[in-house]
Amino acid sequence: SVSILEGMEAAGFEITTKKWLADYTKEYERGLRDLEAHIKSSLKKLDFHSYLTMFLQSYLFPFGRLITEEDVAQSATDTCIYVVARQSGEGKDRKLENNDFQLSEIEKENILFCTQHYKKTIVALNIGSSFDTSFMEEIPGIDALIYLCQLGTAGGTAFADIISGKVTPSGK
Repeated sequence: SVSILEGMEAAGFEITTKKWLADYTKEYERGLRDLEAHIKSSLKKLDFHSYLTMFLQSYLFPFGRLITEEDVAQSATDTCIYVVARQSGEGKDRKLENNDFQLSEIEKENILFCTQHYKKTIVALNIGSSFDTSFMEEIPGIDALIYLCQLGTAGGTAFADIISGKVTPSGK
């Protein structure tokens, strides 16, 4: 499976936000460990509800930290591609709670910050179902919106092909 990061690097793009991505990975892994500990703790009760929790509890991915002036300075580029991702699939319909159907406040702040600090800002929605895009009218300066849906194993390669102009995502 090719991630967006891997697809972009393979296409020759330089990813200039490795520090931000490393911080995100730490936050993601910490949250996963916390969920695992919670599930293990609930299983000590040996009742039906505890086992049901184990199967129905899903991990809510973090939204990442706020982007800083230092991040922008280290990126040394005029274009920002901000990827918004949500878990999708069977039984994963969008919900109004937990910012599942819309941007979180951190995502809104980050996108606004990017539009103010980069010449071009592209928002990519890596979401396999419906999502509230009203932020496009609320945040000035977004130059493009790309909707990615159920990309499959070559999704990162396909995304890089769109960004490079190798293909046109017109649906034709």
